[in-house]
Amino acid sequence: MKLKVSTSPYTYFLLLMTIMDTGYFVLLNIPGLRDSGYVRIVFLIIATLLAMNCYINKNIYRTLQPYYNYLNVFILYLVVFYFAHFIYGMVHYTQQITSIINVSNYLGMFLLIYLFLYVFQLNNGYDQLIKPLSWITYPYMLVITLRAVIYNFAGRDLMPYLGHITRSGRLRYSIPALCGVLFLYYFYKLLQKETLMKHRMIYTGLLLFTTFYLYYICMTRMYMIAFFLAALVIFLCKKRPKNKQIVMVCVAIILLAVLYFSGLIPRFLATFTETGGSTLARQYSARYFSGVAKDQPIFGLGFLSPKRYENFWIYFGPSGTAYLDDLGIRNMSYHYGVLGIGLVALSLGRMVYLVMRLLTCRNYPRKALMLGLTAFFGCLCVSLCPFDTVRLLGLIFTWSMAEYDARLYYYLPRKAATETGGDTR
Repeated sequence: MKLKVSTSPYTYFLLLMTIMDTGYFVLLNIPGLRDSGYVRIVFLIIATLLAMNCYINKNIYRTLQPYYNYLNVFILYLVVFYFAHFIYGMVHYTQQITSIINVSNYLGMFLLIYLFLYVFQLNNGYDQLIKPLSWITYPYMLVITLRAVIYNFAGRDLMPYLGHITRSGRLRYSIPALCGVLFLYYFYKLLQKETLMKHRMIYTGLLLFTTFYLYYICMTRMYMIAFFLAALVIFLCKKRPKNKQIVMVCVAIILLAVLYFSGLIPRFLATFTETGGSTLARQYSARYFSGVAKDQPIFGLGFLSPKRYENFWIYFGPSGTAYLDDLGIRNMSYHYGVLGIGLVALSLGRMVYLVMRLLTCRNYPRKALMLGLTAFFGCLCVSLCPFDTVRLLGLIFTWSMAEYDARLYYYLPRKAATETGGDTR
């Protein structure tokens, strides 16, 4: 049976929001839409109105009512968090309102959880939304790959307006926010016994392409580690015949041995040494921003725009080489102080809590997938912050998945069992 995505305006908006977040407006060099900052503000204003409509519209309210107990608490904290930092940014740094909005508006993306949950409810799950999200994400990655290959081999830049960063003589680009979620979802589907052969071939192609993109285009060690370990978690958690597990483990050991003795793994591990350039940069960033957090433990660095000259040397340190994104989840403490830790606990912490609850459900069929996604974001937390603008959409989507599944497989059965006096597991 062919899946059809809901034609709700919420679905269309989420897809358009994903197109914007992925970077299509910049990639296509569309006049008037290249300034992603102002475009994002417009989109987030619409998202705010749609989220408010979730309370105003009676039908939507009834649909999402089971989620409101927690979401009300989270949104209240988010509002307090935002306005406290907004006032702090105006008073402490004497910034203009527009400057603060430009550096803080991305937090409004948390409102998308209302939209995701409503679309999940309409579609009876998130599987139907995965396909159009893939049609948005992978063509973008393909265009970036073609650009990189032509630049690396022919020295021609087909899209000079994008600017470029190189590493080891190759053009470097980040991955879209949903890439990790899609990779692990398709890896999970590939391991499903009921998956058709034609779908297995498609999933395999997407996985191989993503792996190539990670190595050749992204070139970020922590992404490689997070993708590999999360996929390994999914594989080990899947119920497969023991003989196949033994064969796959042997293949993995042989592959690791070949990579080790070829010198690839030693060279990769050498980049983590204390004398490595990126490691020294992270150590400097940690020292600088930990000092900022000690001076301002409640607010941390706060909403600070580095566009002003005097602010630049605060945002990037006296040497101009301190980067918050190099510090993983510590970013939230250094950037937003104690208030940032609260935001992490109420979003990422909530997601982990729900996944742990789902693991106790005997009839929950996607334990491997959710555990793999949790492992993925957990790995990223070491040196890449999941709350950064280039990753936040993936975190919110995964949190929405956990909320939806927890209600369906944990809370509703417990409620029914409590009413009938049966087993609550």
